[in-house]
Amino acid sequence: MKPDMWFRVYTRVIDNGKLQTMPPELFRALINFWALAKLNDGFLPPAEEIAWRLRLSIDVVNHHIEALSDKSLALLEKRNGRIYPANWDEWQTHKSTSTHRVQAFRNAKRNAHETPDETLVKRLGNAERNARETQNETQRRREEKREPPIVPLFDETPEYWAERLREAHPKPSAKRLVEQFCSDHWYRLGENGAAYQAFMRDEVAAGLAVWAAAWAADGNRFAPALQNWLHDEGWKKAPPKPKPLFDDADPFAPRRPQ
Repeated sequence: MKPDMWFRVYTRVIDNGKLQTMPPELFRALINFWALAKLNDGFLPPAEEIAWRLRLSIDVVNHHIEALSDKSLALLEKRNGRIYPANWDEWQTHKSTSTHRVQAFRNAKRNAHETPDETLVKRLGNAERNARETQNETQRRREEKREPPIVPLFDETPEYWAERLREAHPKPSAKRLVEQFCSDHWYRLGENGAAYQAFMRDEVAAGLAVWAAAWAADGNRFAPALQNWLHDEGWKKAPPKPKPLFDDADPFAPRRPQ
């Protein structure tokens, strides 16, 4: 691997809704895939090598590849048994059309006598500058034409629901684990925004509200950590009913220990 290998990432990614609304781990995988493609002649190496280079399991690598290849993102392309970043050759081209002119200019300076031909030097300098300006204009027009539209994937992201759940829970929770739970279920539901919103709102958030009321009745003493409640699928269970303080037969007799 050459120590000075690099690839282009344009500043306009900060305004690209498709990139900015995807889950953080998927965005990180995309950047790493670009780097691997640069090191592998423009296409991704086998999944086993990707897993080793990124310290991920093969299942996670395959999941990221499928998600980025989906038509809703279309950031990876499968051609002839290989996987390429979309529009890689056009976005990453950096060969200058003025290379031969630059070389001629440098050779003229190197081989010039004590009184160089100033007309030749000036002409070569002007040709280099004109070629560079033409190349920049062509590249700018190509980028404007190829820039995908900014379309958000969905309104309520996994990060949004993680924050909602943490606000509804009476105790502090591990933000990273809660966000991981929300992201995992986004993928499990096939990245279907409507199904994901219904699941998080009507099942998880609704179940948490019921449990929060039950915990509040006991002063939140028995409320588990949010990440543990999510891991145990607490929304599928009903809170236990409070036990009476007295036996039904004699309301003044203390309840016997169970």
